[in-house]
Amino acid sequence: GDQAAVVLESLAACGGRVDLAHLVHLHDQKFGPEGEYGRLGRHDGIGAGDLPIDGPWRHGSIDGFIRNVRAGKKWPACGTRDGSSDCFVKIVPVVAAYAGTDELLARVADVVRVTQNNPLTVAYAQAAARVLERIILDGASGAEAIRATVDALYADRRADGAEQIAEEMAATAQLASNLEYLDGVVAFCG
Repeated sequence: GDQAAVVLESLAACGGRVDLAHLVHLHDQKFGPEGEYGRLGRHDGIGAGDLPIDGPWRHGSIDGFIRNVRAGKKWPACGTRDGSSDCFVKIVPVVAAYAGTDELLARVADVVRVTQNNPLTVAYAQAAARVLERIILDGASGAEAIRATVDALYADRRADGAEQIAEEMAATAQLASNLEYLDGVVAFCG
């Protein structure tokens, strides 16, 4: 949630536009060692058996980002090769600001690359942005938005990972369509 809040704060401060220098600065300020997240490496080596931790958790992509910024790297080199799901939540404010515009996918890519400069991670975030955009603009159900996104990804096979992501989304949607709500939660969330 903190990553999405930083993106939202930056959008609000920059008139609803993505300003990468501002966004990098806010990420560094929020997640750097001087803030509430504390010194870098304070949770190194902690496993699931060591939970709960003291204080907020700095994800690997954020840790790498802070190290890259402190080493003088600028966007997009400040982003890591991390492939985690951090990319999904941080794009929600961007989709809200850019839904229905030709800039949506480019701005999603820009924001993700702040901390995760990985083409496949960016592609997954863009697929999620397409789903959310259909829900916002068309009032589509989740299933309808996923079908529309799968169709769009198959049509745009040139994009990084588009075909792979489309196949995964289609298979997951098919599996989910046969499950009751609570069974789906257990199947996909544990």
